[in-house]
Amino acid sequence: MSSVIDSHSHLYSSSYMEMLKSRTDLPRIDERDGAFYFVIFPDEEENGGRLMEAPMWSIDEKLAAMDRGGFDHSVVSLGNPWLDPVTGAESIDWAGRINSDFAAFETETNGRVFGLGVLPNARPEEAAEIAGVIAKTDGLYGIITGCRICGLTFDNPDLEPVWNELSESGLPIFVHPHYAVAIDQLGGFGSTASAVDDDVGPLCGQQTRNEHHCGSGVKIGKQQEDDDKGYPEG
Repeated sequence: MSSVIDSHSHLYSSSYMEMLKSRTDLPRIDERDGAFYFVIFPDEEENGGRLMEAPMWSIDEKLAAMDRGGFDHSVVSLGNPWLDPVTGAESIDWAGRINSDFAAFETETNGRVFGLGVLPNARPEEAAEIAGVIAKTDGLYGIITGCRICGLTFDNPDLEPVWNELSESGLPIFVHPHYAVAIDQLGGFGSTASAVDDDVGPLCGQQTRNEHHCGSGVKIGKQQEDDDKGYPEG
């Protein structure tokens, strides 16, 4: 019998929740009347943020939600804004804690939940080192990222250490939409424009481009380097 797998599922682990609850600037988590509220965008300051339902931060509630939805397994990853709000050594420290959280989910859930790691918002060489650690960590099966790594767009030559590490390790990277960009600004990124039109649209039910909530799983391999210089398309 085949399994039903949710490959795009987010969970804010205990360490990440701790980090956000300690912040006063955006993004942060506020706690009121025993509930958590995520204040991530400036306009949410006025309405007090969005309620974080328990399946977003509790692995037990995540399993219960999977049961209700009929999912046998989930590939879970940290949701936006990942580690973009913190930089340097602090970001590296939090990456270690958060990746440990996600690495433990497979064992904690008897193999029902598989985790993706996250990169720090640090120097590309440091992010590449963390990518190497993720590749060797039991229980982690790839990396989640927004449309920037270390604050840089994917075509920035400074990210070459990251792409090289992903190529050598074969570690998949899940690219999640976050930073908006107009379609006319996507020129020069290989087949990005056609991917938005031909691939992402049908997968997301032909939603408008800036409404997509889809990610792209990209496996960086040595064979790609001649074609696209090692940069993922999209």
